[in-house]
Amino acid sequence: MGSGGGADRPDNGSTEPDNGSTEPDRGRDGSGRAESEHGRAAPEVGHADEVWDDEDGYDTEAGGPDAAYGYDDADGADDDLDYEDDGFDYEDDEYEPGDDGFEGDAAGFEDDAAAFAAGAAGSAAAAADSDRQEGAATRRARLRRERGRDRGESRVVTAWRSRKTRIGVAAGLVAVLVLALVAWFSPILAVRTVRIDGLAAVPEQQVRDALQVPDGLSMLRLDTTAMADRAAKLPKIRTVRVQRKFPSSVVVTVVERTAVLYFDSPDGTHLLDCDSVEFAIEPPGPGVPKLVTDHPGGSDPVTKAAVAVISSAPQGLRDQVGQVVARSVSDIALELRDGRTVLWGGANDSPRKAAVVLPLLTQDGKVFDISSPNLVTVK
Repeated sequence: MGSGGGADRPDNGSTEPDNGSTEPDRGRDGSGRAESEHGRAAPEVGHADEVWDDEDGYDTEAGGPDAAYGYDDADGADDDLDYEDDGFDYEDDEYEPGDDGFEGDAAGFEDDAAAFAAGAAGSAAAAADSDRQEGAATRRARLRRERGRDRGESRVVTAWRSRKTRIGVAAGLVAVLVLALVAWFSPILAVRTVRIDGLAAVPEQQVRDALQVPDGLSMLRLDTTAMADRAAKLPKIRTVRVQRKFPSSVVVTVVERTAVLYFDSPDGTHLLDCDSVEFAIEPPGPGVPKLVTDHPGGSDPVTKAAVAVISSAPQGLRDQVGQVVARSVSDIALELRDGRTVLWGGANDSPRKAAVVLPLLTQDGKVFDISSPNLVTVK
């Protein structure tokens, strides 16, 4: 730099001002010009051809301390300053985009943008997930409301149906009760006919008198058990069954006693049935065997054993028996009308004895001993 009336211009290819500074002045605006104390723009550093005199009286004549800055106008501006023709080429300033740190800032901006985008995407995903959760919660709430409404309606319908059912059941019970009362007390179901089955030796009127069927009484009020018990007390009746046949009939089924043995007594001939019951004193019917024992009677053990033996004998043998001789409960003999004798023994093992006796009687002999059915003998 010279000390005369003007400073030498720096070379157009130089990137530094002539004042030796490596950085532009902090007061420099965006166009590269420095601002004065009063805010007016100063020409570029190194334009020493122009001089100016500041209003504050500072001497800036050529050769002065500020002559190197090229200000000579009193108003602080050079009217002839032409930035196009001053020989300073801004494009030839060899400015590189990375020299001032903008490249790193751009990379940082890109990272920030990416982070922002990632954050936005995460926020969007979170919002979507929140929306989904909210939608699921909303759907669950709606389903709960619908289920609650359905349950409420179902409870209402169930209650209505239950009430209707209860009313129907109550009405049915009332109707049944009314009908039962009518049937119980009204003569509509009174007994009109009585039928008795199974009679042979007992007169029917005797049975009717024993039954005592009340006239005009409802069938529902009949005591059939009591009627059967009264009829069963007749000596020749073994069992009685009384049944209702609606609307107005009573059916009585009778099983009469039949004699399986008889024995002679001073007061007459006593008939014994299969239960050893002396049910009648009268002449026996045809084919009834006579019991011969020391102490005949319905309560005698030997008599009961003889009755048990004759009752278990097969019908083909019973038709041939004329007399049963019972010396003891284990010594009972059946005397046939043709003179043959079957030694039966006791009442034990009677089914086996009944099975072997008829085949054995086909053999010749007078005495057939089956008291031991596994070892029978014929004499």
